[in-house]
Order: sequence, then structure tokens, then C-alpha cells
Amino acid sequence: RFDAAWRAGTFVYASGKPTEMRPALNWVDAGGKTQELLPAGESVFTPRLSPDGRKLAASVGSLIVGELFVWDLQRGSRSQLTSDGQRSSYAVWTSDGKHLVYVAASPTRSVMWWIRADGGGQPVRLYETTQDMRTSAITPDGRRVVFAQTGPGTAWDLWTLPLDLSD
Repeated sequence: RFDAAWRAGTFVYASGKPTEMRPALNWVDAGGKTQELLPAGESVFTPRLSPDGRKLAASVGSLIVGELFVWDLQRGSRSQLTSDGQRSSYAVWTSDGKHLVYVAASPTRSVMWWIRADGGGQPVRLYETTQDMRTSAITPDGRRVVFAQTGPGTAWDLWTLPLDLSD
């Protein structure tokens, strides 16, 4: 969410001409220092800044296949969290920044996953549906994930799912 970034005095943006299909992804700090996170040519979807503003989670790829990455903005490094050949996107951070909840989608199903943000351990399946789904937020107490879901002939509905906060 950009409102959290504004309060922290930072902003994430995609640079380039409006006609470019895949501009570079850059980080600009409050002092104006620019750090290129991803060069032009790769598509970035659904970027989300961690609660402490030190990391960025985003999907890199296409609308069909996109893998989830986390950038450590202080170290200037990135880690790939998924490699399943699906469209992994809509990641949301837990309030402590240690985990992410995201959706991996294929043409026939959407699966919500819980994963450690440092890449350790295995992803845990939380929910599966044949409908389109997008994670939106985690409640302030961290006990529920909020997501939107739609199906044939239906509008987007908001749902919540309880989370087990143990590792």
C-alpha cells in the first residue's frame, strides 16, 4: 500500500515512458537516491512493501506465469520464493514481516498459500477454489487474511480466512 510508504518517506515506482510495456522497477529513498530493482524488460505485478519498509514483494513474469520475489532494499538483493510455473501474485505481508500470503493461479484454479518471506521452509496451502481470487490484506491482529473472490456471473465478494500463526 502506498499510504504506508508515504508515511515512511519512501516511494516505489516504475520508471519509463508511458509507451513502454515493461519499464524498470526502481526504489527511490527520501533523499532522492535511486536503486534499480529490476531492469526494463521484465513485467512486475502487484508490488507490496513490507510493514517496516525494508522489503518489497512482487510477482515477476506475465499475466499467465509470474513468480514471487522479495527484494531486500537495504542489501540490494532479491530472493525468488516460488518457481511453480503459475501466476503467483497478490502477496500480502504479516504485520511482523516474516510471512506472506499469496495466490497461485492457473486457468482452472486459484490456491492461497502461506510462505516464509525469507524463503525458508515449504509453502502451506490455505485455501483452494475454481474461482478467481485475490488476497487483499491481513487483519491488524494478524489472525485473518482478507481476500476477494469471484465466479461465473458473480461480482467480487470479500471473505476472510483464519490464519494459524505458528510456523
